[in-house]
Amino acid sequence: VADELLISLLTSLEPAKTYEENQLVWLIGHALAFAASPRSLPKIALLAKDDRYASAREGLCKALGGWRSSVAVEALRSLLDGALASPTLQREHLARPFALKALGRLRPTSVLPKVLEIVNSSSGKDREVAEKVAQKIRDRGWDDKAE
Repeated sequence: VADELLISLLTSLEPAKTYEENQLVWLIGHALAFAASPRSLPKIALLAKDDRYASAREGLCKALGGWRSSVAVEALRSLLDGALASPTLQREHLARPFALKALGRLRPTSVLPKVLEIVNSSSGKDREVAEKVAQKIRDRGWDDKAE
């Protein structure tokens, strides 16, 4: 019930224009990281991909990273391209780092090729996080396609 209330609250807000409004969106996203349930994952996946909720993206990715499900893996995989991030958004709201960290928690073997592609084509923090995720998948990967 808490997850549905938080999703309703988040989607009822106007796009954040002030620092305080952005903080509220961020807070709701992080609350969802703790309140998410399997039944709310499809809605959380859509919110995570929507730039209107970019301030909540870190928490939304954490919520997806808490459940081994195909919905979570596919949503996080789609965020790896970073194409969803608006050029006007601040760096911390870009999708890729948050999606990588969440995938590092899940360790789905199906994303290893994409993670290795990021290792080979990126630099800085993205590359560093991708290397750690690739190692986690190699060490203790979860065969998400076997389900």
